[in-house]
Amino acid sequence: MQTNRREFERFQTPPGYTPVSIRALDPQTTDLDGHVYDVSEGGIQFEIDQMLEVGTPIVIELKLPAAFGPESETVRATGAVIWSDNDEIDGPVRIAARFTGFARLDDRQRLIEGLVRRRFTRAA
Repeated sequence: MQTNRREFERFQTPPGYTPVSIRALDPQTTDLDGHVYDVSEGGIQFEIDQMLEVGTPIVIELKLPAAFGPESETVRATGAVIWSDNDEIDGPVRIAARFTGFARLDDRQRLIEGLVRRRFTRAA
């Protein structure tokens, strides 16, 4: 039997309906747009078209789908890449990052409230 070592429960987002914009904390980088696979109070798994090294500090802007409230809302956070999986030679890269902070207290609160309502499927 496998033990779940995660601190926070993860929730799957609707495929292709939860856009994310990522920027590495490096003045020479640009925004990298992609989509979210799952999210928790502690982090996010997403896909973009560029590899980011483990440990890279990033700025995250995710657009919460309407299931979080009456309209979609943007949550802004900082994070650090904890793993990258690039199975394709050319193509999207799946990345996971832990949240290290939120732009505003209400960003974190909106995310938590949406997850508590459990409007999404629990991720394995």
